[in-house]
Amino acid sequence: MTFKYTSEFLLDRAHFQECYDETAIVKKGINAYYKSIFLFVLALFASSLAKEYKTAALFIFALSGIDALSIYFAKAWWVWRQQLSRAANNKVILTVDDKGIATSAVHQKLELEWSSVKRIKRTAQGIIVYHKAGRSYLSSKYVSDEAINFIEKQIKS
Repeated sequence: MTFKYTSEFLLDRAHFQECYDETAIVKKGINAYYKSIFLFVLALFASSLAKEYKTAALFIFALSGIDALSIYFAKAWWVWRQQLSRAANNKVILTVDDKGIATSAVHQKLELEWSSVKRIKRTAQGIIVYHKAGRSYLSSKYVSDEAINFIEKQIKS
């Protein structure tokens, strides 16, 4: 029995936000800011030393602030960078068949054979496919339950 599922979707802002929400490994609480705090304390220490370290201290203060902002605005920053890419706002054709999972867009083509897929993980809004080259996200908005079940069956066998 052969299986073939094809779908199209747009790499728009909503898609990128969903990808981030479902796949990002986000540190929470004070643990996320340890590096920023360390840099801030280092800057305080450098500023308390001789005058020749004042410029270095200001630089380290700025780094600690930038690092803290990059953590606080991580999602917005990631989505913005994706929207600046050549792939943004292009149509993607997704194919799931007996050979594997394939995506095709104007500037990118990815073909994952079933042998290269290590595992999958269901999320609230789709699945994350772990493979040799990294991981990819497939939203339930454009992948049917039948296709997801087929993917799970291929991974188990």
